[in-house]
Amino acid sequence: MSHIAIRVDASQAIGTGHISRMHVLASMLQGSGHQVTLVCRDLPGNLIAVSHEQGLTVAVLPAPKNSLSNTDWLGVSQRQDAEETTAYVANQPVDLMVVDHYALDARWEQSIHIQLCCPVMVVDDLANRPHDCAFCSIKILGLISPRATHHGL
Repeated sequence: MSHIAIRVDASQAIGTGHISRMHVLASMLQGSGHQVTLVCRDLPGNLIAVSHEQGLTVAVLPAPKNSLSNTDWLGVSQRQDAEETTAYVANQPVDLMVVDHYALDARWEQSIHIQLCCPVMVVDDLANRPHDCAFCSIKILGLISPRATHHGL
């Protein structure tokens, strides 16, 4: 059984689309025998309770000290987010990290890959930022690219 961590958020500013599609993925992976941990920041309007109700394990990252703006959907630096994410899932090895978040890019992905020693899969429906990942699902193009290093289209 492999352990798959999924870094995704929902909030009043971000919306719920990312977490909704990651709920589907997490449920499918669990149904196939994988252990799945959602990693979500405690933001206003999050769906952490809904994730628990669906039987999903959630590692809850602390709320940011300042309120989010429409341009700052993470609330902390990418470096801090990667360090906190690593700390919250480090109790057991992670075999794959999936990330679906507009505020995270190649810097976060490289840090996670180095700290957790696992491949990173990116789900990106904007294709507007660089990625450094093993797999990249670009929703607008409908493709999954193995060993992707995506630097925009």
